[in-house]
Amino acid sequence: MADRPEDGSWFRTQPTVIPLNVAQLIEDELHHPGLMGLGEALENFDKHFATTNDDTDVDGWEAAVEATTARYTCEYQLYSERFARAAQYLAGQIPGLIAEVYIKADTNPTSSWWSSSTINNPHDMSDRLAQQLWRAAHDATSLPNVDIWRGAVRDVGEQRA
Repeated sequence: MADRPEDGSWFRTQPTVIPLNVAQLIEDELHHPGLMGLGEALENFDKHFATTNDDTDVDGWEAAVEATTARYTCEYQLYSERFARAAQYLAGQIPGLIAEVYIKADTNPTSSWWSSSTINNPHDMSDRLAQQLWRAAHDATSLPNVDIWRGAVRDVGEQRA
């Protein structure tokens, strides 16, 4: 990453803005097939609680949804912060790069990332420096890891025992 981009974009003085949509990174099959986004996690809770009729299970479902949504939100924000630090560090390794690097992130686990009106991860950006930094930061940053069952359904089952 210490090499200058071939297109001379390292010479610019305007800030480099790198888009990041964490939900897209997790849910879009392009980068990481099989990772579970919040929507799929909530579908698992729906399936688990579909056969229940008692109030304890309804309360457990609500608690599971609330706790899991909070964990996804927190993990996505933490990932965005780690990604930003990595991108800024990697930009600092490019000789002669004087432009600042910013991350424009969407950390909402319910993001409508497929919409053109939201922040989207780069596929083929015209800004080669931003794309190069995005790929390098992505490769250097561990993905969010959300345990959907922690504190949710297991605790409800334990309460019944």
